[in-house]
Amino acid sequence: MRRCRASTRRCACASTPRARAVRACAWLRAGTRVAPASGSEALTAADELASGSGTDNRLVLHSTRYRERPLVIQGPGAGTDLTAAALLDEVLEIAAA
Repeated sequence: MRRCRASTRRCACASTPRARAVRACAWLRAGTRVAPASGSEALTAADELASGSGTDNRLVLHSTRYRERPLVIQGPGAGTDLTAAALLDEVLEIAAA
């Protein structure tokens, strides 16, 4: 297993048979001036981020209070209509520049 960027949790490499899901992840460490890191990660089945389904977004908070079981917040993503509208707005903005 390798250590995830900017994170203290561990995840499996994509070639590891225990890897369950590839997710787009971002990490931010409180109390540091390090910029948030992001990227795709192959997560193990035990990872809190791997158990999400569909287009749900998940936020996992690790802290001294939630050391054994982190706080997980899950909810629906923007959906296809809002995502498509946002992308179209950006394309039109770029075309107008």
